[in-house]
Amino acid sequence: MARENRLTLMDVEIADGDGGMIAGSCPNRAESPALDTTSRSLVLVNHFPDRPDITQACKHNSAPLMAMVNTCYQAAGNRWPNFIAVDFYKVCALHFIIHNL
Repeated sequence: MARENRLTLMDVEIADGDGGMIAGSCPNRAESPALDTTSRSLVLVNHFPDRPDITQACKHNSAPLMAMVNTCYQAAGNRWPNFIAVDFYKVCALHFIIHNL
């Protein structure tokens, strides 16, 4: 718990679950300050549905992920994410998306 609280003091975070995967939207987590808070150096993008589904991982971790990162870039004060959390990162060629960032 203490470790989680320390991270919260350093980051802004995109909402997780289905609510954080709405195209064209970039909601922050309730516990996180506004995404454009530049006094927080870390930007964390959570990009995974409420219910993990390995059969949909390639779909979620491709174009929708890239679109979300681009949308959140502006919402986070023109900052790229330091971390991107996804489900089943080894299932698809996620490194191609990351390379394009």
